[in-house]
Amino acid sequence: MKNLFLLSSLLLLSFTAFSQTEFITPANEASYVGGEAAMYKYLSDKISEKINYKVGGAKVYTEFVISEQGEITDAKIIRGYDAKFDEVSLEAVKSMPKWNPATNEKGVAIKSKMVLPVSFQ
Repeated sequence: MKNLFLLSSLLLLSFTAFSQTEFITPANEASYVGGEAAMYKYLSDKISEKINYKVGGAKVYTEFVISEQGEITDAKIIRGYDAKFDEVSLEAVKSMPKWNPATNEKGVAIKSKMVLPVSFQ
């Protein structure tokens, strides 16, 4: 059931990069290796392994940090739907492979935060 869900807007709040405790706008946003389509496929595959039914309108909002090394950290649900959907969405996000990290204007990798809504349709 590859069409189990659609990721609504990839960037709900857009990327926010930060150094120490200050938030800054990155010169180049973090990106999933292989692009958006590859990310959608990865998440769809991971989620459809665990949930095999459709729920129109179900949406789980995840938030995570992409480290300077491109690793997903501090992943959490910021607005859930129900326990099973929340758990499966969070597991899928946490298991994503490394990303290309955001960079500042000097090309130095920096942490960035992302909000990713996952819609089940």
